[in-house]
Amino acid sequence: MLPHKTIAATASLGLLVFPLLAVAYHQHHAQARADTVGQQPQIYLAQSSAKAKGAPVSVGDTVDMSRVQVVDQPEVYGLGIAPAGNIYAIVGDLLVRMNPETGKVLSILRQVD
Repeated sequence: MLPHKTIAATASLGLLVFPLLAVAYHQHHAQARADTVGQQPQIYLAQSSAKAKGAPVSVGDTVDMSRVQVVDQPEVYGLGIAPAGNIYAIVGDLLVRMNPETGKVLSILRQVD
């Protein structure tokens, strides 16, 4: 009979302790969420850094296609095939992804030598 009483006592103790742990867990996470309320996420834009360095183009700029060197072999730059309707090109000293029909710079990938 003693083992049954031990099991019952252990089960009862577990039923008492579990809700306390659950409440403590939820209070901790509620406080962690409350600590981040009102904080603005930090967002880094390629065009911001490019303008800061005096780059020849920024994201969103429209470039005359006569100023660009179209990248025919993207693998040379560690790139795959450009997404449909886009090309990779070099403008000044920047490797960019752009729309060849409009000349709009969609992203600045990196500086090239």
